[in-house]
Amino acid sequence: MEIEVFQCPQCGGSLEGVTETGFYSCPYCSSKMKVTLFAPDPNLRPDGRTVIFDSSTGNELCYIKLARGWKATGAVASEMQSANWPFTMRISARSPDQSVRIDYCSGVSFKEIVACPFARHVEGGYDQTDMMPMRRLMSHIQYADEFMSRSVPNGTKITLLETRPFAKRPPEDFEAKRNELYQGTINKIRFSTPPGMRSSVDKVIYEGISRIYAFEENGKEMRQAVTTLVSGVQISFSAPMMIFGGTSNFLFWDVPYVLTLKASTGDFEKNYENLVMFCSTMQASPRMADLITQERNRIMGFLADRQQRDFQAHQDLMRQQQASFDAYNQAWHARSDSMHNSFRSTSAAAQSSEDRISDMVSEGTRGVNTYIRPDGTEVEYSVVNEAAFANTNDSRDTFATQDKAFESCNWVEMKKKY
Repeated sequence: MEIEVFQCPQCGGSLEGVTETGFYSCPYCSSKMKVTLFAPDPNLRPDGRTVIFDSSTGNELCYIKLARGWKATGAVASEMQSANWPFTMRISARSPDQSVRIDYCSGVSFKEIVACPFARHVEGGYDQTDMMPMRRLMSHIQYADEFMSRSVPNGTKITLLETRPFAKRPPEDFEAKRNELYQGTINKIRFSTPPGMRSSVDKVIYEGISRIYAFEENGKEMRQAVTTLVSGVQISFSAPMMIFGGTSNFLFWDVPYVLTLKASTGDFEKNYENLVMFCSTMQASPRMADLITQERNRIMGFLADRQQRDFQAHQDLMRQQQASFDAYNQAWHARSDSMHNSFRSTSAAAQSSEDRISDMVSEGTRGVNTYIRPDGTEVEYSVVNEAAFANTNDSRDTFATQDKAFESCNWVEMKKKY
């Protein structure tokens, strides 16, 4: 049986008869006080952390160490933000009087196309290849400031009061985390880089911050802390014999979670350690971790299948284009040969005509006619002759005459060339 002993906050004396919540008087110094009793939490684990369940499904979400009297609720939003974060987990913890709250939202991933010959960066767009929204890299400070501006109504004046180290104990070793992220990424891309391609990790980011802001809500001065991490890697891909472009550079960056503490000005500092404790002790349940892994693997498998289909479609398209190109080349060569043959024929006819005219001019100038012997050879006679004849037995034997009526069985009349 567990017995809890209460002591007077003024003199330290033990209070007797405290069995329920109410007002009591110290029997030693007569001080008046209010004692609030809390029922044992059935969800409290032996390590002091509380089990948080999904308010919709009843599944375990995570384990968190909460301050005494604090209550937390959780839910999973099924909409997919990115391939790395297939769903969003939200946890909200409130103080006993509901005036102070801590909110947790699990991560989101972004892709920035730094330089690529085949794709361009579209801010606010969605990259279907990796199933990630496109966004330029923001530092942990910029992300925290933007998150704060979105968490209050438009027009609310926000004042940055202080920047503190990342709210976790023991503190994060960012340098070690960067080295771990670098090694994990370089090993992964070396394994997945196709033959003939080069890949490298150009830059690694891993930074966290806690920013404290002041603002007014319903006429009351409020404080809010925003604690967040930003991690990322820039990867380069290229081929040794790249013809159609240079190196492709992609930056994949991630915000694993955002954690906020919201309280009135007077209650903020008293509860900041609760934010640190929340951040330091939160752990996803094995069921939730397995579900995230399964969903990521399913999405990555879908992406791999789609990339394979896209590659096959690309190969088919390339084959069709090659066949069309070959057919075009064949048709072009056929047209070219036809045009060349026609040109050569036309040129030969034109040359023959030019030669004929030239010969006729030459004959006219010299006053001769050209005759063709039976053996195909040529002989010239003056234009005063009406006809020319060749011997049937020896075609080299010829004569010309002004009497065209000459007839003989041993002689045959020769035709004029023109």
